[in-house]
Amino acid sequence: MLRNKTPINAPTRNSTLFTTEKPKAVKIFAQDFEGNSFIQNKAPLLDKSLVQKNFASGEVIRGTSRPLTDTAKKDYKIRAASKSKTPYNDYKKLFCAVCKRGKCSCARLKIKNSPDKAEENNSETDEKISISRLKGTGIRIVLLIKSKYPWRQPTILFDYPEQCHKPSRVTPNVFAMKEEELKLKPLTFKVSDSALTYNCFLSAFLHSGFTQTSSSSFNVCITNIPKPEYMKELSPYQKLNHFPGIWQLGRKDNLWRNILKMRRKHGKAYDFCPYTFLLPEDFSRLQAEREENPKTLWILKPSASSCGRGIKVISGKSKLSSKKSGYIVSKYITNPHTLNGLKYDLRIYVGVVCFDPLRIYIYKDGLVRFATEKYSTEHKKLKKRYVHLTNFSVNKKSSKFVKNTNAQIDGEGSKWSLKALKKKYDELGISYEEVFRKIEDIIIKTLIAVEPHVVNSINQACKSRNNCFETYGFDILIDDTLRPWLLEVNVCPSLSSSSPLDKQIKTSLMCDIFTLSSIIPYDRKDFEKEQEYIKSSRLYGIDKVSRIGHRNLSVLANCLTLEEYSLSFEDLEVIAECEEDKEKCGDFIRIFPLKENIEMYSGYFEVVRYNNTLLWKHLKADGNILENIQKLLIT
Repeated sequence: MLRNKTPINAPTRNSTLFTTEKPKAVKIFAQDFEGNSFIQNKAPLLDKSLVQKNFASGEVIRGTSRPLTDTAKKDYKIRAASKSKTPYNDYKKLFCAVCKRGKCSCARLKIKNSPDKAEENNSETDEKISISRLKGTGIRIVLLIKSKYPWRQPTILFDYPEQCHKPSRVTPNVFAMKEEELKLKPLTFKVSDSALTYNCFLSAFLHSGFTQTSSSSFNVCITNIPKPEYMKELSPYQKLNHFPGIWQLGRKDNLWRNILKMRRKHGKAYDFCPYTFLLPEDFSRLQAEREENPKTLWILKPSASSCGRGIKVISGKSKLSSKKSGYIVSKYITNPHTLNGLKYDLRIYVGVVCFDPLRIYIYKDGLVRFATEKYSTEHKKLKKRYVHLTNFSVNKKSSKFVKNTNAQIDGEGSKWSLKALKKKYDELGISYEEVFRKIEDIIIKTLIAVEPHVVNSINQACKSRNNCFETYGFDILIDDTLRPWLLEVNVCPSLSSSSPLDKQIKTSLMCDIFTLSSIIPYDRKDFEKEQEYIKSSRLYGIDKVSRIGHRNLSVLANCLTLEEYSLSFEDLEVIAECEEDKEKCGDFIRIFPLKENIEMYSGYFEVVRYNNTLLWKHLKADGNILENIQKLLIT
């Protein structure tokens, strides 16, 4: 015969007394992780009044018998005043608990505006701290850009320091973090031992309220090209300034291999790079080409070097060893466009904040770098580096180098800004806009050529597709027909501020790329607890999500509009990121994808990817589907 089990009266410890009082069985109305309500019956609970009373009086820390220290009291007060609203939990509230989608048939996707929430919304502007008042106090200020979508977290705004000579980027949509929140969500940056420390990004970080750290709990890390095993340890909120696998773009030999592959497939569309031979594998073909065209000039470069090291201009008669390894030989462009008789090239800064989907931005300003001696192709001047090379590292050693001493005096000396070049082109009757349309075409096609390698590396090495961002230095040469040529791509462009002009351009560049990368302040402790809960939920089967019809590429591709497709949470994130960039780009301009050029470049992609297809459909649509979803959320 079965006996009814009776609760055991176990002694329960309190800070000041012990009790053997039988706990009462009560009903608890709770919610699981997906937001579904359930009733837990017969849950034995302690008498909470005793615990709360002692906790409030500061006698003990909850769950222990240790005295509550002043530090612990302060920490509890801070956390009570400003609870960490982690993105993962906020996102879950916006989606149907049954089908996990933003657009569902069970009609459960609603947000109930309670009187408390309305009161909270009304007082939001009152709680915002006056930025102008804070600047007068001299305390640390961290600025945030509020998202126009309720489920998205605010991100850091890097306002311009004084050396940028630019107006502040503070708008009505920008507010300052409170001191209590800064204690919960400290902002730190790290410079690894493999990277050089430049004043331009130090100024950007320190001016925006970041502190430097050597620990692994950073928000942003400035490093050299990272190893995959290092990137696997990153949290979704941590950022690196390089993508994995990017040497497919940064090494001259790898860049040529990718360009040549696309040239064989797409023909003249990829004819923007001087024809190149790799040593030693292409040595016999190079020798045959030199014998057939003895008057052609060539330029010899190391495959993985920079700053003009090891570069030589050679003729058809110059001796070249078949054992020379690690070099490339390219056809020399003998008809460069010159200004005041001097050869020049352009350093174009390009920002990429995501490769999946690919979003490319070009910076409005850049550098024009001049050789320091009159250009000539005479045989006796082939060895004169100041005639043929435009690298700043080479020409700064010349006695004819003219250094910039005032950022406001531009268009003089051996280094100009792109703004000064535009003014000069206008004087010469050259269409600056037409030249730069061709340059943008080169940049887009080059990044599409390496996209498969980089995306595969990201999928293997990163937990999040948004862990990385990067600034590239595209070196472009203009010939006398105003045709641009791609010389190389620097994945670690020099950020040294050797002149006031350098300091102004490069500090502004760093502020804009950091803002564009969308750095989210987060509470490390809450994030760790959240990750533990997610793991345990998956282990016990609580967080199972149906994958049927989830992010299906074939279904998406066949939809005429996104209204016909059931969007998941990840889909809304991809679209929202692109829409938010409009307020964050600063002097960056998105050149791909755009509504008018998607059809032009989509055929060059080797792989049809889900996120690219989703974003392109959104951009080609007449309206913004996120606005429709937002209306649904508040009804």
